[in-house]
Amino acid sequence: MHIESLASAVFVLAFGSAFVLWMGLGAEGIAWMNLATSVPTCWLYVHLAGRCGVELNWRPIGSSFAFAALTAGLAGAAAHAASSPWANPWLRLLVVGTLFASIVAAFYGAFWTRLPYAAR
Repeated sequence: MHIESLASAVFVLAFGSAFVLWMGLGAEGIAWMNLATSVPTCWLYVHLAGRCGVELNWRPIGSSFAFAALTAGLAGAAAHAASSPWANPWLRLLVVGTLFASIVAAFYGAFWTRLPYAAR
């Protein structure tokens, strides 16, 4: 537990400094920091679990990841296309957020029983 917390703090400090301070990306830098921090942290969790004798079945994990990435990509593209006619930022956020959530919910609703590890 302490190794994971320490490593996460180091990753956040390193990537946060790189993206927010040195590159000056601001809020976008925080998003990139979160993404860049999650990759080595996930690798650390997998490595530590492997050292404890836990073997992961990567096929269902990979297929679930691919489904989530495809769903989020399609929902994001549709939401981005729907955001252009709205000038008011709050109205645009309401429309885009609702559309994104609706598309994700529809995809998961349609394919829930075919997903690995889905509640049965």
